[in-house]
Amino acid sequence: MSSLRHVVREAPFGSLLSEAELARIERDLRPHDVAAGAHVAWRGDEAVSWVVVIDGMLKVEAAAADGRRTTLIGITRAGWLGEAALLGDGHWPYDVIATRASVLGLLPRATFDELLASSLPFNRVLLGQLNARLRQFAARCEHERLNSTREHVVHCLAELYDPWLYPGTDQRLPLSQDEVAHLAGVSRPTAHRVLHDLETQGLLSVAYGTITVHDPSALQQEAQRSRAPVAPGSALPVTAQRR
Repeated sequence: MSSLRHVVREAPFGSLLSEAELARIERDLRPHDVAAGAHVAWRGDEAVSWVVVIDGMLKVEAAAADGRRTTLIGITRAGWLGEAALLGDGHWPYDVIATRASVLGLLPRATFDELLASSLPFNRVLLGQLNARLRQFAARCEHERLNSTREHVVHCLAELYDPWLYPGTDQRLPLSQDEVAHLAGVSRPTAHRVLHDLETQGLLSVAYGTITVHDPSALQQEAQRSRAPVAPGSALPVTAQRR
């Protein structure tokens, strides 16, 4: 239960919600064990909980009609997911699968809806969460269209240290090279080659089933190298209007 309390306090809303609201989340959050490879949710399932990873890792997958599958994102410790389904039509839009034996926290929809209806700070937290997820997918689209496969791999590892989406990611990631390949949408030989390159640079170490990132901030800087610099003063202020 101490781990459950920790992921609640570690979340972005840990410093925003009142003590009573945090206590309500801790009280209603139900621990749930899931085996490696097991589905947490199938596409089309009714969304009945907001989900947080207490220990382990999840992946969100999409499938084509011909059976091909792709990993969209990974969810590491203290990462929350399911808010889009709860705010939308109430059904999971993708499959959610445990990549490792994991412990989850399930916050009932009733508690989620009550906080949504009564707490302005909670609404701000959800806006922040949705904005961070939108930023994540926009960055993925940018990398897919503009950058090399090497940069896909670097970016997909670096994004696991996003302070809003994944505030509890450890330096030791429970990822195999196959899983990195799926996460980045590249072949396994490409993932192996890039990981070896990053290991040579001293950014990480690769072992069986795990990747240890020595300096997450350096990895994030490496992921930013391919992006064009922002030209100071080149954008219109958000309140400006074109004439």
